[in-house]
Amino acid sequence: MNLGRIFGKRAQTPSDRESESLRVFELTWAIPSEFGGMTSVMLRRARNFTQLQNLPIDILTLDYKMDLAEVETRLRDSQELVDGVRIRNLWQEFAQYSDRQLRALGASSAGAGIPAGVNADSKRVTPRFVEYFDADKSVLRIDHFREDGSIFLTDDRDGGKRRLILVGRRGKYVGEFSRARDLYFSWLDVVTDRHSSVIISESKFVGSFLHHFERPKVKVGQVLHNTHIEPRSSSVFGRFTASRVGILSNWTKFDFLVFLTHRQRDDFIQAFGNSPGLFVIPNCTAVEAEVADDSGFRNIDSGAVVARLAGQKQIDHAIKAIGAVEEEVTLDIYGDGELRAELESQVSADARLTDRVRFKGFSSDAAEGLERYSFILLTSSYEGFGLVLIEAMSHGCIPIAYDIRYGPSEVIDHEVNGFLTDSVEGVTSAIERLIRMDPAEIAKLRTAARSKALTFNDENITRKWMQLFADVESIRRDAADHDLEKVTVGRVEHADSCLNFTLSVKGETSKDRRGDRLVLASRDKRFSIACMVGDGSVASVPTASILSVDSNVTFDAWYQHWNGGRVERLRVAHSIGGGDIVEPNMKIYPTIHGNLSVQTWKNAK
Repeated sequence: MNLGRIFGKRAQTPSDRESESLRVFELTWAIPSEFGGMTSVMLRRARNFTQLQNLPIDILTLDYKMDLAEVETRLRDSQELVDGVRIRNLWQEFAQYSDRQLRALGASSAGAGIPAGVNADSKRVTPRFVEYFDADKSVLRIDHFREDGSIFLTDDRDGGKRRLILVGRRGKYVGEFSRARDLYFSWLDVVTDRHSSVIISESKFVGSFLHHFERPKVKVGQVLHNTHIEPRSSSVFGRFTASRVGILSNWTKFDFLVFLTHRQRDDFIQAFGNSPGLFVIPNCTAVEAEVADDSGFRNIDSGAVVARLAGQKQIDHAIKAIGAVEEEVTLDIYGDGELRAELESQVSADARLTDRVRFKGFSSDAAEGLERYSFILLTSSYEGFGLVLIEAMSHGCIPIAYDIRYGPSEVIDHEVNGFLTDSVEGVTSAIERLIRMDPAEIAKLRTAARSKALTFNDENITRKWMQLFADVESIRRDAADHDLEKVTVGRVEHADSCLNFTLSVKGETSKDRRGDRLVLASRDKRFSIACMVGDGSVASVPTASILSVDSNVTFDAWYQHWNGGRVERLRVAHSIGGGDIVEPNMKIYPTIHGNLSVQTWKNAK
């Protein structure tokens, strides 16, 4: 089937294909009316690709509720959207398709036709769709409309089986998908149109199913915008965040993963293993190389917070720290969220805080105003990067931050261009120390902050992305022909606080096996431990690592090998004589299929 002809594109000639350039797509679920770091980063990256590299970018969205015209107008008015960057939405493009284009999407035609009317308790009517609900407010059906009011797709969820039914312009049945991801993938096939393409997924929800999209000429990657480890966990081996389990447990199926910090990538490798497809590319911001002396308009005692007023951000910690400072000091809080009323009550209950803390609300250009402040506070329980620190430092605003996973320690050099701490008292102490510095020391600190911010400027980070594109294009999955056949464990010894697994690998693996790993992955996908396979094909797993998990867990053993084009992953067979091996708080045993598993528990059985 020639998609180019059906969708109004000229068929490629051999000479076209020889000179074909890479096409890059950003993929996310939606662009909300008020957005934070992830969406801002994506839009900035798209602008940089276009303005610095002359690379046109399509931002692909999958949310049927998104009003594309409103989003485009709003982003152009705010200069977030520039020429060369285009926002596209699946539903609004499908609404314009001809019957022939709908048929070309490859939907099954073996369905039961278009369902009759729905027996709903309520409904929500909009110009582009109507949602029907039952008494519990669960969605029974959604009808999606063309501009002329005709239905082009019915999403039928009544009856236990989902049916996404394509409807022609005369109301006739065209075909249907039984899974939403298949509908999304049909659009991605049209969008990429068999060109060499890279899809950068920004959304953790989209990433949870995008790994199923495998096409010969399309490279698919995921950006991890936040921590993959639950904030309360002290172990790099888990518990992993539930919202990212779909990405983490299928990471080998992506062509690349992008981490914002080296520390997060290192933690990931300890838990899951390594491959050439793991990249560290921080977020970026605009940084002026030279800034005039600002000592005349910046008060040394003025501080700011720029953050959502949500639990993760722990704004109450910043407020407490300000209240404890001996000197007179002010804190302006930019942002909004579900905890605003609670935080305002915290301030209003203390006369000292009332004089010091002001809530400024959400502002799309809050970061630009940081040049007026002496310091910025970040007291989050976790972050993906902490872009606001770079934005502050680029204006000479001194960062004072908790040393958390992830970001601050990669941005701040303690006492050189900012301060790292781990407590409210530490924040208070850092503020007092800054206020009491002499002007020369403060100027030196601000200069160092700007210098560090320069390493995260648009030009430097965009070059890293361009190198990523070159690297992933050089990896040919179809060129890898070395396959693992079977991996077995024949012996397990407990020595030097480690379980030493002796492995036997069968198959035509490449000679270079230095990166091979034995991976213990929990069945609930919330924990994982990866250990190098060393000399003699022995993998040594510290028992402390296995027992560091915070609940009773059953691990399955896997062998991972980079074969030159992809990570091969094979279940490890159990061939240890003598039955189960019982160690303190754990048991090594064969499954009913003869594979190796490890069970742990907190209290000895």
